[in-house]
Amino acid sequence: MRCNLHLQASTRNRYRGKAISWRIVVVGALSFTLLLTACASSSGRIYADPAWSLDGSKVAFTVEAESGSRVGLPVIWVMNADGSNQIQLTDSTADREPVWSPDGSKIAFSNWRWSARNHNLWVINPDGSNQARLTSSAGDEHNPAWSPDGTKIAFYSVPGRFFGSSNNWEIYVMNADGSNQTNLTNNAARDFSPAWSPDGNKIVFVSNRDGNDEIYVMNAGGSNQTRLTETEAYDGYPAWSPDGSKIIFVSDREGSSKIYVMDTDGSNQVKLAK
Repeated sequence: MRCNLHLQASTRNRYRGKAISWRIVVVGALSFTLLLTACASSSGRIYADPAWSLDGSKVAFTVEAESGSRVGLPVIWVMNADGSNQIQLTDSTADREPVWSPDGSKIAFSNWRWSARNHNLWVINPDGSNQARLTSSAGDEHNPAWSPDGTKIAFYSVPGRFFGSSNNWEIYVMNADGSNQTNLTNNAARDFSPAWSPDGNKIVFVSNRDGNDEIYVMNAGGSNQTRLTETEAYDGYPAWSPDGSKIIFVSDREGSSKIYVMDTDGSNQVKLAK
């Protein structure tokens, strides 16, 4: 599988005495979000979840273990934006979905541990120090998203383990230290993929409450939940433009996945990728 993302950082590094070789490439304009991307390197390793620090100086990403008892279990690494100074931050059972705090002082991520047998959210410093657990429910928590001021983290929670058979996925928000966890969506559907508006006043998300995955927006406190897309197809992966005037998303409404953009009230939905 070929991996093309565009930051042309092809390098070699060493981890526990083993030479590893990989490449991440980073593409230009849509820098306000990086959708989930995973690629296999020539050595068979899987690289995923690339995430910029807000100042653009560093990139966090995940690497799956190469062999042995940890094969297929990702850990989090950080590097400079030019590919130098690669540092492995975590070494637990499985760590995914790293995302930087706005000031670059913390990385939130989703972690699986055998002792709990589910995913909870953690934070860590970019040098690997001060790893702290934020959530401790019996379900699975994913997709941490920092508020623009860095004081809160939105995420979604799924009852049970391994996503179970539950259709009741809820979006929560909590303080950055894990306190005051509040259910924002409160309905019996799948609500997931939260993303804050640049001013911190709204959260866009995906829900299947009306029969299929569509994009919704709500106030940051959970009120005024409003549907923005209305098709019989899949609409997902919403992300705000830097000025907060547009929402970009993925839809397969024409039979295959394409990238679309719309105004924040759902109007003027235009296909970008032909």
